[in-house]
Amino acid sequence: GLRSSRPHQTRAPPAPMASCLRHADAFHTDEETRNPSCVGSHLSVLMWLVVLGYCVLWAFSWEELPPQETVDIRWSASEGPFPVALRCLAESTTGCRAWLPTCRGLAAIDRCISLAPNETQTLQMCYEAGARDGLLLQWAPGIANGLVVISQMNTWSAEHRGVMPMKQKVDAGRIAAAFVKTENQTLPSSHEAKHRSEWFLTYLSAQVDFLAPPMAGTACDPAANLGAGRAQVVMTPEFYVKTVLEKPQPFLQLYADVGGAYGMVRPAIFFGYIFLVWILPRLRGKIAAPEESPPTATVPQDGGGERTSALPKAEVL
Repeated sequence: GLRSSRPHQTRAPPAPMASCLRHADAFHTDEETRNPSCVGSHLSVLMWLVVLGYCVLWAFSWEELPPQETVDIRWSASEGPFPVALRCLAESTTGCRAWLPTCRGLAAIDRCISLAPNETQTLQMCYEAGARDGLLLQWAPGIANGLVVISQMNTWSAEHRGVMPMKQKVDAGRIAAAFVKTENQTLPSSHEAKHRSEWFLTYLSAQVDFLAPPMAGTACDPAANLGAGRAQVVMTPEFYVKTVLEKPQPFLQLYADVGGAYGMVRPAIFFGYIFLVWILPRLRGKIAAPEESPPTATVPQDGGGERTSALPKAEVL
């Protein structure tokens, strides 16, 4: 009934299988107590199947990943001028006039731009710190809106290849204009949607305070346009630069993600292996082993007869 004091050893596989198991079992060591085994090989195959499944899921998710976008906020006063497309509506039968901001350093005679009905021009807008400055617009009397600002809206369809004109009517009054510049680096340089300019108008108040003296003698002189509709467009102190970037290269990211998945799966399966080949057999051995009965002795009794009694346990000195 004595048990062997030698350490537990895993039964070695047959010779023809030893070479295959040694290469297939990712958890084997060179120690005598842990030779390659079928259990370790099965767990290793399971581990690689899990990692391979993760690679497949990663590839599908990367295909659906949209391009990366970044937005940079910059001061309007430090850059410019910024292009703004204006169209004079047909309702303004006498045409429209635009008085450019002073930030460009133009002479007074060059700051007044006239637009005929249905005419579109791209002017240069910039930030003005003065409350009475900005892009000053005038149109024919008696109509609420005489001009529209045209932006390049991002639209992909059979009709529009990334750019669709977005029209915003200019109401009479004081208006704040926010500028957004978009650069799409995923498109070739010849594509029309490579660079886009967008303006977003916010109506502030009906009060317009024109700085009349510089306009005297020009077509933009308020005295020569009595009753005309007027708007004062002031650029916001900040503008936004949006950049659309290519998706990251998949190879380096795949190597990093799969390496991380392998590092997580391998210890989990290793602990599963330890439980199957080391802990579980010992638990089963303890449950199945019979209890040892204490030694007994036959003691004669008075009147003839015998009885069996357990011997006392020896004390260890």
